[in-house]
Parts: sequence; structure tokens; C-alpha cells
Amino acid sequence: MVNAPPTPPPLSTTELQDAARASSSQNTTETQSTTPDVYQLRFPAIVDAVSRSDYRAVARIAEEIDLTDQTPPARYALARLPDIHASLPLSKLLAGLVNVTLNRVHPQVYATATSLVELVSQPDFFHQELALVLTKLATVFMDRFRLRTFELLSKAYSSLPLTLAESYLGVSGSLILEEAGKNGWTYDASSQILKPKARAKAEANFKGCMRVILPAANFRLCWYLLILQVFMTQGSTSEEGACAPVAGSSGMATETLDADTTADRWVDLQFTWAGKAFKLTIADSDRVFDLKTSLRDLTKVPIERQKILGLVKGKLPPDQARVADLGLTPGKKFSLIGTPEGDEIKDPSKLESLPDVVNDLDVDFTENMAASNRYQHDARNIRKVKEMTAKLNVNIITPLRPGKRLLVLDIDYTILDTKPLTSGSLPPSECARPYLHEFLEAIYPHYDICIWSQTSWIWLETKLVELGMIGSDKNYHISFVLDKTSMFTVFTEREGKPWQHSVKALQIIWNHFPEYNASNTVHVDDLSRNFALNPREGIKIHAFKNAHTSEAMADRELEKLTRYLVHISSLDDFRTIAHKVFPGGNFDKKQDSSLAITAIRETFEESGLLLASSFADSSVMNSSATVSEKVLDEERFAIHQQKKLFQDFLSEHNLRPDVAALMPFTEWITPVGPPKRFRTQFFVTFLTPSPSSGFSSGKKQERLPTPDGGQEVIAARFIHPAEALEEHKAQKMSFMPPQFYILSTLAEILKGSVNTAEQRERVEALSAGAFGKLVINPLAIGKDDTGRQILAYEGDEGRGGPKGRLHRAMVQFGKGTVAQITLVRNFDISKDIEPATFNMPSSKL
Repeated sequence: MVNAPPTPPPLSTTELQDAARASSSQNTTETQSTTPDVYQLRFPAIVDAVSRSDYRAVARIAEEIDLTDQTPPARYALARLPDIHASLPLSKLLAGLVNVTLNRVHPQVYATATSLVELVSQPDFFHQELALVLTKLATVFMDRFRLRTFELLSKAYSSLPLTLAESYLGVSGSLILEEAGKNGWTYDASSQILKPKARAKAEANFKGCMRVILPAANFRLCWYLLILQVFMTQGSTSEEGACAPVAGSSGMATETLDADTTADRWVDLQFTWAGKAFKLTIADSDRVFDLKTSLRDLTKVPIERQKILGLVKGKLPPDQARVADLGLTPGKKFSLIGTPEGDEIKDPSKLESLPDVVNDLDVDFTENMAASNRYQHDARNIRKVKEMTAKLNVNIITPLRPGKRLLVLDIDYTILDTKPLTSGSLPPSECARPYLHEFLEAIYPHYDICIWSQTSWIWLETKLVELGMIGSDKNYHISFVLDKTSMFTVFTEREGKPWQHSVKALQIIWNHFPEYNASNTVHVDDLSRNFALNPREGIKIHAFKNAHTSEAMADRELEKLTRYLVHISSLDDFRTIAHKVFPGGNFDKKQDSSLAITAIRETFEESGLLLASSFADSSVMNSSATVSEKVLDEERFAIHQQKKLFQDFLSEHNLRPDVAALMPFTEWITPVGPPKRFRTQFFVTFLTPSPSSGFSSGKKQERLPTPDGGQEVIAARFIHPAEALEEHKAQKMSFMPPQFYILSTLAEILKGSVNTAEQRERVEALSAGAFGKLVINPLAIGKDDTGRQILAYEGDEGRGGPKGRLHRAMVQFGKGTVAQITLVRNFDISKDIEPATFNMPSSKL
């Protein structure tokens, strides 16, 4: 309670300066503004206008300060109050209201404003006229603040629990429901879920309000009104984020959300359902699917049950059609027919309740980067990323560590066989993919870990706890977790047909945590479709199922992934590497004049071995001259990054590729089935070893093989064909049928640790004969009694060859790769390859 009226503020410039100096030592919770003292310089004119009761002049001066963008924040004026004024309860409440608003402590905003009204409503308050005006302003402020917050929640959330709204708004649930009804929100009493409705910005004009109120004021009243006016301007016209709920401890940059990346036109629609009228707003960049989703949210009628009448002429276009193409006009009316689902809470995207085939529907976006770029730049997808960013409230489990990379890791069928866990048929530890905890412990020194699952939070939390990934004594920690609510639907293509699916957009994470970006983030998932908006960051891992089988327990995917992720963690920029690499290389018209040149270039890029010789003419280059190791490494990197052409590198160093040293050793065509097939030429060559410096002999410039910095190869070494086959048998090395076939053929000839002249002659003879020209196009002809896939090659009795002739491979597939291969070949490949039997040389795709 105030027992005496406050002393009038200083009038002269000298008094103003003295007052400012007197209050400069005050401690405030907010950083002092650096705004020039324009406010102080204008104050004598305000005092003069008030003394003449010219309140229009007062309002005009206040507006001039505001219009010139020189209005100081409220804390500026409050901090400059003399001590005698600053210590008054009214001043303290005003200062407190400023602080809790600027700090976004929403519950205290209403509590402080209410205390302000209660203070000035006391019967013995020193100035009743001032009390009336302050009550009016505080009431308007609370209404405006509540409206502003409702607007922000409408933009940030498609639905939220009533308890969360109570926490953000700081008011009772009954008042929220009352306001929600006024703002066009819907409320589901059974689930206690609010569904906001986006609305246009309110047209509140506080300057007009000041013009109405100011004439009722006197000199002292003007002082407090000006403080409030500044505060009201600051609180109501600043950036939207100024009053927005804080998204946890995410550290999200607000300018990322506020960036105007689209120029959407919004259309207001009206529809009736079950005898009730509804309104909704939709954007041009939205899809028909989004329209149906909004209808579902408003009426609880599932999308598959909706029948929309009168929106367009004829049949409604498919879900992927854009709203802009529907030709809708503002105020368009239509009808919805459909039966709503029950009031029970359902989790329709819960993977464990769906058949396995749903989890197998996939599309590889790394195959078509042009299509992926279209999806990334789609206006709707950009807006959805912004909406999801605003909606997301990240709960940090373990603090993020500066300088670490980020691993975004899926859970269902990536690190866990979900079905036996949820059904209880296996203990949790037996449902985990082999090496799960060892994998996470190995990569944790290099990566912060985010778990992102396409299930609801309640299931996700249960899985993590049961697997011992949270709350255990393991030597790793999960940084944060995202569930299905952070995903949204995109519209792509699968096998040339429209397809819609959910996606995990890494940009949502990057918006919240700017320290992470495309240069230091990897995403591991068993579904490539989840990489639709970030294909370069995705690493697909084969689905882990049937955890109870011996084949599943022999799974080594995480063991291999561990080596790869640890290896690349030292790279400055992950964008310099390709996570998905096919063996060998593609023919490049700009780089290569023949497949032999392609083989030499790719061998140099991937292993560092350069099959090239210096020109014999001494006037061009001394035959003993070589290129230094350092230069070779630099040139190799430049060629790999396509910053230099391979032919230019050879020319600059007077080198020519040793095409003659390459011996053709069969050509292979991918079996029928995959949408993209490859035709690959294999070559064999011999290198002459030198005991001193790797492989340097005569005019050749050859080196021991080395990795390429993780761009495509993480390990390189020389190995005998027979030893490589033994490692494959022990599942230490994986081969596909073509590599296994060629290595098996070489192992039959090359015996011992040193290649003899006779052995070389046999290999050269094979290359020069029909075998070297052989084109093999494997054909799957069924399975044997043990479940092995039979791949018949040209000349086999199953491919038109003589009866009894076998030319095939028996392939045992493991978890997405080849576990074992047995080559069955019962004829002499150096003599028994007849052109007619082996369809030579006209094998075509």
C-alpha cells in the first residue's frame, strides 16, 4: 500500500541528469539499454504539454519517439527513477512486470499484473484517477498478452495438453477453455487435448488507446502512463518470439523460424459436418492430405473415412495434389461426411502393431538426388520444417558436448527387433542387435547421440529403459530423444508412382542446435525413406529381425558401422564423403576415354595405386623421375573432389596410363529385378614389388594401397586371393558373387606366396581367350534344400548349356548381405567356353 503520493518527476534538464546519476548505481536484473537519452531530452516538452493539459501533444511526442525507433524499453525509464520513487510498491510491481515479461516467465506475468491491479484498487490508494487508468491499462495488457500467447501457440502447436497450456499461460484451465472457445480452438475432454486454430494477427492499437486515456490524466499520471506506454509498445509490437514459450533448453535461433522462406497464400474455408459449422485455414502449398488432416483434427473423422462434397467439381484429387491447384476461393463452403473414431487414444503409426511388410516399403533417395533436391526446396516441406521446429520442445537428457559430431539413430529394426520385445516373447537383452552397447560406447567419445523413433514417446521411453540405454551404468549417454511427433508427411515417388510417407528432417534438429549441421551429422536408419530431405547424411542399415535365430545373433552390422563412424569422426566435413558407395566406379565421359581409363582412375582415387608410366622420350621426362608421395596424395584428393580432371593430372606430370597392363577378366550385368542395373568390366593386373619403397619399378609409379580418408574406402591392403576367400568364409570380409567368382578363379591358379611365370601366363591366357570376354548375367532359378539361392551363369544346364554342366553359385544371404557363397563350376574355363553356348558376344541388358 502506498501511503503518500510519489514526488513529481524532475522537470529541468539538470534535474533529469541529477536523477539519472542518482539512480545509476541501482542494481537491475536486466542489462541496461544503450538507447540514447532521447527520452530524457523530450521529457521537458512532455511536462510542458501536460501542464497545459495538451494531451494530444503528449501523445504526439510519444508517437514521434516510437516512430523514430528511439523509444527506450520500460526498464530504461524504471532504472532511472530516483531511489525515493523506485522503492515505492507501485514502481516495484511495474519493474517486476517488465522483468517477468522479458524473461518469459508466463505464470508470473499474470500474477504480477493481478497484484498491480489489486494494489491500485485499494480504497486508500493515493490517486483514484490514476488507479482507474492503471487498472484499465493492466487489464488491456493482460488481454493483449493472453491473445498474443494464444496466437503464438496456434502457430507453434497443432495440439497440446491442457496442462501444458496452463503451464505456458499461467492461468486456470477454465479460463483457458473460455479463451480457447473465443479463439476458435477445439477441446477433447476425454484426452484433455487442445487443438489451436491459426488466426490472423489482432488489430490492437495501443497508441489509439493512449489517446483515449491520456486526457483523463494529470502530471503524475502522465509519468506512469509513459512508463506503461513504453512497456506496452515493447511487449506488443516486438518480435513474435519475445513472448513465445521457450522451447526447453534447445538454444534455438529464433531468426531461423522467422525467416520468410515462402510466400504462401492462405485460404479460409467453411464446412459442415454432423449438423455443425466449422472453419479452417489452409495454405496454397499444402496438399490435399493436409486438408484431410485438418478435417480429422477438427472432427475426429479418420482420413480413410472422409467423404468431401462440394469442395471441387467431380472427384477430389489425390492426397499429393497441391491446394493451389484446386482453385479454391476465400470462404469456399463444402460438406464433410464420415463417422468419427472412438474417444480412445490411439497410436496409429506404432510400428509394432503393423505387419512387417509396412516396414519394408522403402525408397532410396540417394539414387535420385535431383528428386531429393525438389523435396528439400518444396514450399510446403520448408514450412513444415519451420512448424515442427516451433512445435518441438527438446528435453535434454545429457548436456551436449562442444566439438562433438551428432549421430541420429533409429531404434525399431535398426538396433532392436521390436516384435519379440513388445510381445514379451524374448527378454529385452535378447531383442537388441548384437554389439549394441559396444557400438554406442565406441562412438560416444566422438558423437553426441540422438534417438529418433517413429513411435510415440511412451513406447520409445519403455524400449530405451528396457534395453538399458537410459538409466544404466554403460559408458555412453543419450543426449536427447525425438519421437513421431517431430516427423511429418512428405509426398514423393516410389517405382514411378506417387507415394506419401513420414520423414525425419534433420533441419529441425539443426534449427534447435546450430552447432550441428550437414558437416557433422550422420543419420542411421533401416529405412532410406526417412532420409528424403537429407539423403547425403543418411546411412542405411539392414533391418534386424528374427532375433531368436542363430543368423540374427551372427549379425555384425553394428560392428562394421562402429569402425566406419569412428574412422570418419576425424574429418572436418562429412559432406566431403559419400556414405553409400558402390564397388568400382562409373564411366565418366568428361574424364574417361575408355573403361580401362575408368579402372585406372578409380583405382588411383580409391586406393592410391597409380597405374601410369613416364614417357620414354627423355626430352619429355627423365625416365627415372617420379612424382612425390605428397603430390600424389594432393592430386588424388583433388581428382576425387572433381576439382581436377584425371587426364590433366597425367599431362601435368608427363604420365600416361598403363592401359596395356590391364587384362579383361569377365564382364558382369546386374540380375533382373532392381530398377537400376549395372554393367561392370573387371580387369586384372600384376605389380612388381620392391622391398624398399612399396611398389616403384622402372617407369611405373605404383604405391602400397592406402585408404582415401574415408571418402569411399576406410581400409586398404594387399591380400592373396585364397586368403581373402578364407576371410569371407569366416565372415570377416564380405563379397558379392562377381568378386567371389573372380577371386575363386585366381585362387585356383595362383598358388604360394610368389606368383610364378607359369601362373602369370595362365592368367594372361584366360584374359586373352574367351573367358576374358565372357559376359555373365546371373539368373536366379530357385533355392536348394538348405535355402540357398541358386544363381545360374551362362553355360549352365539351367541356362541352355549341355546337360550336366554346372556353372552357378549357391548363395546364402544374411542380414542384407551375402553370408556364404559356393561356386559350382565343373568344366575347364580355358577350353570349354563355346560362343553359342555362352551367348557370346551379344549379351545385352
